Amino acid sequence: MFRKKIQLSSLFDSRFMDEALEIYGWSRENSFTDLPKILLSYKHKVKRTFVFTDIFNKEEHYTEKVVIGDKNFYFVTWNIPTAKQIIERDNPPLSIFSLKEIVDIVDRRCINESHLSKALNNDAPIIAASYPPLMTQNKFLIIDGNHRVISKYEAGQTVIPGYLLSPDQHIQAMVRSVHRTLYKIHYNYFMIASYIGGIITEEELNESLYVL
Repeated sequence: MFRKKIQLSSLFDSRFMDEALEIYGWSRENSFTDLPKILLSYKHKVKRTFVFTDIFNKEEHYTEKVVIGDKNFYFVTWNIPTAKQIIERDNPPLSIFSLKEIVDIVDRRCINESHLSKALNNDAPIIAASYPPLMTQNKFLIIDGNHRVISKYEAGQTVIPGYLLSPDQHIQAMVRSVHRTLYKIHYNYFMIASYIGGIITEEELNESLYVL
């Protein structure tokens, strides 16, 4: 489906941290001498788990390109029926999203214009995935309901109901172990940046990191 699944060479170079801090709007407040060693371990972890097979079953999936700066990206795919099962199981609160605030999250290149009229009449809640390490204002992705967002926004509607899954919830709907690994590495990198930038304490950092 995608010619290149991942490009994270800059991320594994500790010098990229300065660029990341600038993107987040932070400056260096703390040192983190173990960064090169940790990034090297993450690089090896990705190599060991990167068995990426395209999906051809009939279940509904959603794939998102996650961008980190100008040079790094990876793809993540969620199984939508699994995400719906998690909602049924955990019964998260139904939220109301402002269409004006979330319409720019949608990648218009993935929108099929022929599907918009049907989506306009679909009142099912959208599903969003909380994604704290994103280098964007909105810290979540819409994994089910992108056509509904566009169609209802263009029709003049202002809000749409939806469920916001926490990382610990939506990570269970990712279809490959490598997707979960990539998310955890990205999240850990964000938390390390948060510590270097003085946003969190060393204790908070140690409590938040995923074990890889």
